[in-house]
Amino acid sequence: MKSPGSHLKYVDGLRAIAILAVIAYHAISEANWAFPWLVAPMTLVPTWWCTTLAAKGAHGVDLFFVISGFCLAYPVLARQQHGGTTSFDVRGFFAKRIVRIVPPYYASIVILVAMVVLAVHLGYHRPSAVAADFTPVSLLQQVLFFDRHADFVNSSFWTLAIELRWYLAFPFLLLLYTRSTRFFFTVLAGCVVAFNLTQLRAMDIGTLPGFMLGIVAADWRFREPKIARFALPAFLVALDIALLLEPFASEPSRFGGADDVGFFVQTNVGWQLASFFFVVAAGRVAWLRRLLEFPTLCAIGVSAYGIYLVHQPIISLWDRNGGANLPPLANFASAVCFAIAGGLAFSYIAERPFLVNAVRARLVRALEKPLASAFTILGVPVRLELAEAGRVAAVPQCDAAAVPALEPVGRS
Repeated sequence: MKSPGSHLKYVDGLRAIAILAVIAYHAISEANWAFPWLVAPMTLVPTWWCTTLAAKGAHGVDLFFVISGFCLAYPVLARQQHGGTTSFDVRGFFAKRIVRIVPPYYASIVILVAMVVLAVHLGYHRPSAVAADFTPVSLLQQVLFFDRHADFVNSSFWTLAIELRWYLAFPFLLLLYTRSTRFFFTVLAGCVVAFNLTQLRAMDIGTLPGFMLGIVAADWRFREPKIARFALPAFLVALDIALLLEPFASEPSRFGGADDVGFFVQTNVGWQLASFFFVVAAGRVAWLRRLLEFPTLCAIGVSAYGIYLVHQPIISLWDRNGGANLPPLANFASAVCFAIAGGLAFSYIAERPFLVNAVRARLVRALEKPLASAFTILGVPVRLELAEAGRVAAVPQCDAAAVPALEPVGRS
């Protein structure tokens, strides 16, 4: 059994698969030559199959959602398995999440705004992935993670606001899972029903099952239920279900009006299940785990967040300023290469400094006190006692030295 603080290298490989899939999708969706093939009926022409397969990369986002739930829950559940009970430091959790997510995100906003201004000043076409008109108000809206009617500097930012709200719910979801697994699955199924069959059609609800399944996947690393043995064939079955459900999948438009539909929708429960079983299989199937632990994949996976923050505008800028003149294969390959290279460079500059233990520890400590004060005002406990036997207690205050902050697995 892995120790609570151990690093799961294959999780970095999973992140690499997710970000490479998303890059492939955006490289295809930004290419003018690919559009006729994306809307064409099925054919034996290889170009149709290649563009369609690349377009399915949109569901790398579903994989990211499952990985997120897995990484946040794994260290907590690992400690629980080793000790029977464990303390969840709510204050430390939020401090770590803020330090991990916010600085690179803010840096990407500054860099992308500067990139657009510079490109226009030099006479280049602005990236289509960037909002046509971002004002100080819209930028403030993004800084505060408000996503309704948001003109994102980078259209990929829509996932970050949803993730942030999941972080608010995570301590309670974890508490619910450790207290009553049945009720947890009832809530999960309720989200699927509520989104698809009622008026509660919010993206947070439609995508939450993927995040919750990530918590289950983390637990299965230790409990290893019988169904986990069949994770790989279950993944293939879920993949078939996902493809069958695609014509019926939709998501509410952020700007109101008609729903968005298509193969890129992240509210398809089939893709959520496929991502879940893929994560479970990665931890159980030896050959798959070895592939995911390949050093190049891990290097990309470690920088996946930084790459995600800037890859789409890079692809769009390249495609609108010369890349579109290349043959299709060269256009696609060059867009992918530029996205990875630019994302790695950004990650090294704006993300890696906040992964250094000394820097991160200082920032986390600086945030813990104001967060504790805010929790006290709101009546939110700063520590949750999770008991495997079902006993759960909330303690209003805790000693940070006695309750170490939990570090998500895989540099999440």
